[in-house]
Amino acid sequence: MYQFLPYGPFPTLSAFLTHIEKRRRDPQVLTFAIFDQSLILPRAAPGTDEATRPERIAGQISFTKTDPVQRQAEMGAVILSPEFHRTHVMTHAGTLVLKYAFAALGLRRMQWYAHQFNQASPKAARRLGFLDEGVLRWEWVLPKGKEGLVGSEGVDGEGGRHVWVLAIGWDDWRGSVKEKLELLVAREIVPRTLP
Repeated sequence: MYQFLPYGPFPTLSAFLTHIEKRRRDPQVLTFAIFDQSLILPRAAPGTDEATRPERIAGQISFTKTDPVQRQAEMGAVILSPEFHRTHVMTHAGTLVLKYAFAALGLRRMQWYAHQFNQASPKAARRLGFLDEGVLRWEWVLPKGKEGLVGSEGVDGEGGRHVWVLAIGWDDWRGSVKEKLELLVAREIVPRTLP
């Protein structure tokens, strides 16, 4: 799940929680948990919150690189557990985040950055209506052990990555993207049963 990100995987729950807390304190980041409410789960203990049972946690999605002056943000740190791939979950979560960005926050632009080797990420972005804008070369420094560019050792021995940039402007949102996504999320969801 963390192959194309500059952080993770985390060796312990404590390390993960420290990472989340650091992001929570960053004024440019707002992270949301993704829950799959359509799962049919076995009975839980009385008093359990059915909506947020751990089995429902599908991943996370964040606003990163938030810029209130330019009224834009990146839909970043999109992490979905493999068991939720190729389901309705990303489409629904992405649609909610985009609605919040454009309707509630009044943003003008949402960006999506994808590691050059991560073919699934831009595909997911395009499904949500993001348009290709180009490639930013050497956008991120990657720690040792992370997949970057072949022969990408920099002067300090770190790797780097190029990123695909995709974006939705407010005009795209109002023009056709919002309507397209509303049709996608209106489709019937076939609930999955977990043992």
